[in-house]
Amino acid sequence: MVNCVEKIGLVIKAATDPRFRKDVKALKYAAEGYTCYAWKLCKDVGIASLLERGSTADEIVKKMKISNRKFLECILDFLVGRKVLGYKNGIYKLLKDPGEFKGKKYEFLKKHYPNSVKWTHILRKKARDTLFTKKKHFDAGFDYKDFLRLWNGIMKESPWSFRKMAIQKFCKKIKGGADILDLGCGSGTSIEQILLECKRNVNIVGIDNSTESLKVAEKRIKKLYKYVNDDVVRRNIKKIKLLKYDLTKGLPKNRKYDVVFMSLLINHIPENKREMFFKNIKSILKENGKVVVYQIVNKSKFERAAMWVMHTVPTHWEYPFKDEYLKMLSEIFNSVHCYLDGAIVVAKA
Repeated sequence: MVNCVEKIGLVIKAATDPRFRKDVKALKYAAEGYTCYAWKLCKDVGIASLLERGSTADEIVKKMKISNRKFLECILDFLVGRKVLGYKNGIYKLLKDPGEFKGKKYEFLKKHYPNSVKWTHILRKKARDTLFTKKKHFDAGFDYKDFLRLWNGIMKESPWSFRKMAIQKFCKKIKGGADILDLGCGSGTSIEQILLECKRNVNIVGIDNSTESLKVAEKRIKKLYKYVNDDVVRRNIKKIKLLKYDLTKGLPKNRKYDVVFMSLLINHIPENKREMFFKNIKSILKENGKVVVYQIVNKSKFERAAMWVMHTVPTHWEYPFKDEYLKMLSEIFNSVHCYLDGAIVVAKA
């Protein structure tokens, strides 16, 4: 849970930071939207009638010939957490129909977070196929240029404030000459924020498995160099290295880092490879180095991240469950501190 000191800090931030307030509001509204869309999917595929009288996941799978049980349970458990469904003795039963998502809240998201809205509608249309076939959709991946434009836009929308908070966890105290690795750097949004937050000379390396994302990252960094009026930022930009690497197969071992940062990456690492992934990260940290993570997490079976539509994305392997995730990190690193109920974690080697 968020402790008292952190609560006070968040209250102050909400009072002084308009962008933070807007992003918090967007996430709240988005969760309502995903609730309505999840129930609409249940109605569209014929699950709703089974839930109205009460059914187990096994009964729904058998009756509806659903192949992707994991995705089904994700949706049902999410709806339990949102109090649309009840759950007792393995039986899911409708409590209330959430209705349609429309009106001022939807218009707010369309106006201020247009990429996220468009992205959601595209993925929820693909969800039916994923539910029945387990098929994921290549055209929702990071190397598909049309979709990459949306991903790139989304990273500047609601994740912005929280990723910035994570970056500030290490940028405020970083020493000059520090080596920073951005794992899963994607289209370079995190690198751009690191450049603007770090006020000292640092050496930044970005690694990602998407060729197209790295091309966008390079363009973003060049554009920042052209327009920024800060000699430190410009010097740091000149030293940036962007590398293509499959993070599920290990990490480059030719260099050690003071900070390894990652944003919304863990769900793209298969669950059975996450422990080794973090062990590999520890092996490339300098003495007293740290890994800083901004990650959407599931708090429990029924307190799930709202973005169930991610199951249609080729590289998505489910969000980590908070307690398991923190336990794993505590067994690997010397110290682990979490903030925002596990959304931001700082682990030291």
